[in-house]
Amino acid sequence: MLSVKINLVFQKALYLILLLLQVNFFNLFGSQNFYQMNSDNSKVLVLLLVSISVLIWAPIAITDLFNAKERSNHSFNWLIISFLFCWIAVLFGSSSVYQISLRKAFNFSYYYPIVVYFFPFAWLVKSDFSFVLKSFKFFAYLELLILLTQDLVLSLSGKLFLSFDPFGQQMFMDSGRIMAGNDFLLLACFIIVLARKLKHTLPSYLEVLFFLGLVFHLFFFTKSRMLFLLMIAILGVAIFFNSSKGFTKPVRLIFYVS
Repeated sequence: MLSVKINLVFQKALYLILLLLQVNFFNLFGSQNFYQMNSDNSKVLVLLLVSISVLIWAPIAITDLFNAKERSNHSFNWLIISFLFCWIAVLFGSSSVYQISLRKAFNFSYYYPIVVYFFPFAWLVKSDFSFVLKSFKFFAYLELLILLTQDLVLSLSGKLFLSFDPFGQQMFMDSGRIMAGNDFLLLACFIIVLARKLKHTLPSYLEVLFFLGLVFHLFFFTKSRMLFLLMIAILGVAIFFNSSKGFTKPVRLIFYVS
């Protein structure tokens, strides 16, 4: 269907834009106005793009409802729907209890509906998983490369050419730590490990270089014990994934629970 192909193109474009926002356009430029709409404390742009994505995907969803063969039955469907109903109930409850308007209550919790992106994203993953994974990995590699370049420039000249959000700026001014993009890079590390486990293959040389580069950046420039421990834990799981056959089931169970 032509409409499905067009929908897929739009969903891919929106997914790439969301990735760009997630890495703050690789911190190569930015302004206070931009960070007021896109930062850890503000997700206005993300919510706007998610709303557009859901509206574009809606015709596909309506068609699937009347087509038993195409009907989606993802494990998280009812969990997401229940979460949204709870959010609506809390929205009205907060308005009543605290005597504030629904609009003001919504302003305090507008970012919760972002989870609805699960539905068009799940459809995109089902339609073209390779594109989703390769794009995510490409953004992660580029983000780390830019951060490592900043690390090198900072070490040699003490200059900062990246633009951070207010939190990142404050952390750098107070302690010289670079906190940008770490959550995204750790998630990428986890996804790479999980993808390799599902394919039952070893990481590529590029992925190994990514792991080593991330460890270097976290240890010497982010200087966050928690993030570094998370990275080591992910790599530990990756190694165990590829050698767990040699362990008994109780040992594997203890490891996974830990």
